[in-house]
Amino acid sequence: MDQNNGLKVECPRCGNRFALSETFRAHFEAEKQTEIAAALQDREAKFAETVQQREAALRAELSQDHQARQAEQAQQLATLTEQLQAQQAEQAEREAAIRTETEAAAQEQLAAFQQREEELRQQMQQEQAERAQQEALIREQVKEEALQEFALQREQDALERQRLENAAAEAQAKVTDMQRKLQQGPVELQGEALEAHLKRRLQERFPFDQIEDVERGQLGADLTQAVYDSRLGICGVIVWEAKRTKHWNDDWLEKIKSDAERVGAQMRVIVSEALPKDIQIFALRQGVWVSSVAGAIPLAETLRSELVAIAGLQRAEQGKGQKMEAVYRYLASPRFGERIQRMAETWGP
Repeated sequence: MDQNNGLKVECPRCGNRFALSETFRAHFEAEKQTEIAAALQDREAKFAETVQQREAALRAELSQDHQARQAEQAQQLATLTEQLQAQQAEQAEREAAIRTETEAAAQEQLAAFQQREEELRQQMQQEQAERAQQEALIREQVKEEALQEFALQREQDALERQRLENAAAEAQAKVTDMQRKLQQGPVELQGEALEAHLKRRLQERFPFDQIEDVERGQLGADLTQAVYDSRLGICGVIVWEAKRTKHWNDDWLEKIKSDAERVGAQMRVIVSEALPKDIQIFALRQGVWVSSVAGAIPLAETLRSELVAIAGLQRAEQGKGQKMEAVYRYLASPRFGERIQRMAETWGP
């Protein structure tokens, strides 16, 4: 191609080269571009057709592979289903066999339980019958013992009544003698404190008892009398308070109760020259024995005899604390006080 003449082309027939004019060159270039565009378009169309054919082939191939895989998977699924059904059938057979064996064992165990229950029921009925027989024997024995106890108690009550009647007669005789001596005007009380007089009389009448003064300045009653029986065994304690005044005071009752509790005494006695209006010789007042000077020794003998009797009964009934507790409750009860009070009424002036 010549730079001065512009673009030259070669004739395909003669082989001569000649320069193209600007117009022809433009036309020629336009045709070339059209041909190139057509060629490119044709090539693109063929390429697109080739691509479509390739895609179709690939789709067909993929479809065949997918169908083949689906068929294989279906076959595998069918095989697995058959295996599962076989396993399920085998499992059902095993479970049925186990159920049969379990039911048989349960029936056998149930039969054993029922037999054991029947044996226990029969044993329980036998034990109940034996227990009822034993209870009947015990009731008969208790009834017989109660009758014997009642008979013994009646005999003991009769002896006790006889003893009390004898003691009352003896005490009445002593009171009568004391009243006679008082009416004669005894001189032994003159110039002598009532406490000392009471202590001396108690010591003379009960030489085996321990009669002591409460030291001055200490809390307590005037005298404590530790009662001993003929075997020198302690039987109980009596506390004494002597009041040589012209007027009675009920406050003394609570004080001597505290004094008796402090030393563990079973009996409490206040001997006073001034008595409550309703008491002549001695009487029980709010759990405390209130006595005149004349009735002190007879009252001491009565109370002392009760303590000795109870102590003897306690030693005879050792191990039967329940009975002794009942005796001591009776000793502190109004019933005992009423009995002594009836004795006092027979000693009236």
